[in-house]
Amino acid sequence: MREVLELLLRGAGHRTAAAGDGPEALELVASMGAKPDIVIIDYNLPRGLTGLQIMTRLREMTGHDLPTLVLTGDISNVTLREIAQRGYTHRKQTDQGR
Repeated sequence: MREVLELLLRGAGHRTAAAGDGPEALELVASMGAKPDIVIIDYNLPRGLTGLQIMTRLREMTGHDLPTLVLTGDISNVTLREIAQRGYTHRKQTDQGR
C-alpha cells in the first residue's frame, strides 16, 4: 500500500518520502531537516509503536500541528476511541462514497 500511495502521489507531481515503520519515519524527518506538509500513516505499524504515537513524536520534532491522514483496517472500539481521544477524526467510508 505504501508503494502504491507513493507512486500515485509522485505521479500527481508531489515530492514524497516513505518509511517502512515508525522509527524509520522519525529518522527520515530528522535527517531531512524539513517539515512535511502532510503525513499519511497506518495505525498499526511494525516494531511496537502505533501511527498515533509516531505522529505525537513527529509533531514534537517539527514544532507544528502536522496534518495527518491515518489509515487503518482496525475499526475496533478501542482503536476508534484512541483516534478520537487524540483529536483525529474518523470518517467511515460508505458504498455511496465510492
